[in-house]
Amino acid sequence: MGLVGRILTVVASANLVVLFVFVGLATLQFEAILSNMVRERLVVLATRTAVPFNSVVDLGLPVSSVRNALAVLEAAKQSDPAIDDITLFSLGGEIIHSTSDQNTQVVPIAWVSAVSDPEAGGVFQIDERASFVTGIDVGELSAPSARLAIKYSNAQAMDQMRAMVAKLSFVAGLLMIVTILIGALVLRLALAEHVRIIDGILAAYDLFERSFWRASNPDKDKPKDVDGLGISSAYFWDQLWKSERMYESERKSVCPSDKGGDS
Repeated sequence: MGLVGRILTVVASANLVVLFVFVGLATLQFEAILSNMVRERLVVLATRTAVPFNSVVDLGLPVSSVRNALAVLEAAKQSDPAIDDITLFSLGGEIIHSTSDQNTQVVPIAWVSAVSDPEAGGVFQIDERASFVTGIDVGELSAPSARLAIKYSNAQAMDQMRAMVAKLSFVAGLLMIVTILIGALVLRLALAEHVRIIDGILAAYDLFERSFWRASNPDKDKPKDVDGLGISSAYFWDQLWKSERMYESERKSVCPSDKGGDS
């Protein structure tokens, strides 16, 4: 791998790490914003749906006495296809009205034990594996008569998040390709002289190594001189042979009887 290729590899690796972190942080931010927006919308829907039930409680009547209560819940459910069901249940967990077609009489214990926020109007939030629940207390905040819960599937939110990740990954990949192409062009222009000198030195060294295979004449087989940036391949070539002659001289002085063998 040449000099330009090594630098491009480092640049590409750094870009990959930076873009990976960017996509990850952007995805987390998008997920948080999307989740907050959906939850805020469900709080508004739950508050509006609970109005007729609160009106009945204010009159001193039980929430079960609301006329067309199931129709009220169904109308609220139709506002968003991601809503799985809307349930009105007592403080003990018994279902009073529900849009769910499941034959259950009580809600999960987590819905009953969820702590509501009085400052937010008695709203409570529950995160489940495949959905999250937004609910509100019905009646007086200090002594509610029942609870209204909206179960919202997170499948749609996950699809939106996956689409966002795919779009970000595509843009990041495209940006990385463009960056590498531009970087390769800039590096080749900026390092053209360096590459030329290095190639000349490597060619001289390669010829020096191969000269021992055929006992060639260093003056006759001298490579083309490449110089620049204060470096000359001819000088490097001469130094190689100078070191070789010094080695041969020292070896013969130490071992006078050794007239052959590999150098």
